[in-house]
Amino acid sequence: MLMIDNKTDEEWRTKDKLGHNFLLGYPKLEKVILHWDKYPESEEPDIDLSKESLAKIYSGLNFSTYEEVVAKQKTEAKGRKLLLLILTLWVCVIPALIAFLGWSNPIVSLLALAYSWYVAFSKGLELWGRKKKSEKELAKDKEELAKNHHHYHCQLNPEAFLRLKNENFKKERLEKEKLKIDSMRN
Repeated sequence: MLMIDNKTDEEWRTKDKLGHNFLLGYPKLEKVILHWDKYPESEEPDIDLSKESLAKIYSGLNFSTYEEVVAKQKTEAKGRKLLLLILTLWVCVIPALIAFLGWSNPIVSLLALAYSWYVAFSKGLELWGRKKKSEKELAKDKEELAKNHHHYHCQLNPEAFLRLKNENFKKERLEKEKLKIDSMRN
C-alpha cells in the first residue's frame, strides 16, 4: 500500500491532486498488479497473512513481540518501585529516624541542632545579600526569569501561543522526517 504524505507548507490532500487516497499493489507472476483505493473483487490478492509468513516477509525489520514489551514494562515498573522506595526512605523514614534519635540521643540532637543553625545562618546571609550566588544559581535564576517572562506573554495572547506551539511541533516533525529520509537514503 502506498500513501502520500504532504511534507510541504502547501495545503492539499491526495484526493484533490490525484483523485484517489492511496495506491494498492501486489506481485503476481513477476508482474505488479496496481489499483487505486481498493481492489476489484476479481483481482483481490491471495496472500498468506499468517504469523509465520509475515515474520518471514518482515524478517529484516526491527520489531518487538508482545512478550518482550510486557517484560520491558515489568522491568521498568521494578525500577520505578525501587526509586519510590528510595525516595520514601529519604523523605519519610530517615527524617523520622533523625527526629526520634534527636529526641532520645543527645549526640544526634546536637548534630541536628548544628545543622539547623548552619542552614538558618546560610539563609540569613542569603536574605541580607552577604552570600554571593554561584554561577549555577545565577544561571538558574536567569532561566527562571526568562520562563516567567515567556509565561506572562503567553497568557496575554493564548491564540498566538497556540499557533507558535503548533508551528514548533510541525517544524520538529518535519526535521525528524527529513533525518529519517536522509538516513534511509544512506
